[in-house]
Amino acid sequence: TAKEYQAAMANGRTAIQSKHYTQAESYFQNALKRRLNDKTAQRYLTQTQRFVSAEDALDDLHFASAQTHYQTVQDTKNGSQILTKRAQDRLKQVKTIRSNVKQFKKLLSQAQGQNEALNYGQSNTTLDELFNNSKFRQRYYKNLYSQALALRKANNAGQTASLASSASSTAAASSSSESSATSSSTATSSSSASLTSSEQAAAKNYSGSNEY
Repeated sequence: TAKEYQAAMANGRTAIQSKHYTQAESYFQNALKRRLNDKTAQRYLTQTQRFVSAEDALDDLHFASAQTHYQTVQDTKNGSQILTKRAQDRLKQVKTIRSNVKQFKKLLSQAQGQNEALNYGQSNTTLDELFNNSKFRQRYYKNLYSQALALRKANNAGQTASLASSASSTAAASSSSESSATSSSTATSSSSASLTSSEQAAAKNYSGSNEY
């Protein structure tokens, strides 16, 4: 039984080294069967399970939960030093991600406000700050990336509608101006047409002043 316990623990450590965490859990559980309530086996098992939970939370973009689990793994005393080191590295990564999320959300909120104020061009300029950041394309920010794409699409649609409206107003104003000019010309022609041919000839030949 002692040899089986030692073999299970050794296999569990090897599985951790190879990042086969599910296998590691099975080995540590097996070790506990060989030596009931063994603190070392239980500590390794719990630490491994915590690390797996942290990895799952990170994959699901639950950064706060991931950070809590990684912190617990790191703080485990007399556990797997490999897991402790990996948890430390992940903690740095998660903290950076959460800081980026805060920055990206701030810019996205600014762009949304500009969109609501109908400043579509300015909103797109703000969005460009996000799209030009290579980190923004990482999978950790995919939800924010999708929102930014949708907002840019809305801005482009708003700009197109504004241009169409402006063109329509310009055309209407031009049409109104042409209509006024036509009416004036028609009125002048009408005034001349009201005279008889003899009156028009007399008016044309008159060179004096209107004394009478």
